[in-house]
Amino acid sequence: MQLSEQDIIKVIEANKGLLFKVAHQYCHDRNDREDLVQEMIIAVWKSANRYDPEYKLSTWMTRIAINVAVSHYRKNRKHKEATETIDDHSSIAAPDNFENSEQNHLLKQILQQETPLNRALVILYLEGNNQAEIAEILGISGSNVASKLHRLKTKFAKQHAQEKQTA
Repeated sequence: MQLSEQDIIKVIEANKGLLFKVAHQYCHDRNDREDLVQEMIIAVWKSANRYDPEYKLSTWMTRIAINVAVSHYRKNRKHKEATETIDDHSSIAAPDNFENSEQNHLLKQILQQETPLNRALVILYLEGNNQAEIAEILGISGSNVASKLHRLKTKFAKQHAQEKQTA
């Protein structure tokens, strides 16, 4: 099934926040994030003729976005610049609900130490996707999702407790 331009625009607009969250986890530099979001959007457009209506549009788009981000990360991991802020004067405006709280900052620091798969897993979980949706997007089993999430939650809780003790 080929998607119409209106369908593609709607799904991109509806999931813009997710694109920025994914990009922020894989790129520290503002310009790199902007480029990555654009790459994600281009990949969605190019893949429109391969959309399978068996899947939700948001699931399809999320899988494309994460695949593009992981590929980008692998290609550019040697060229990372360490910045933790989003420039509000960006030519691509971040969604209004993009938070930059202390907890989000801590989560970002912790996620930087994780593998690309674990980063994607956490992003999808925090976006409210259930285990089946996460498994479908990442191409892993539901039990693997549950195991990884449990391990990551335990690890994050320990690191958060350590941060509180040192603060």
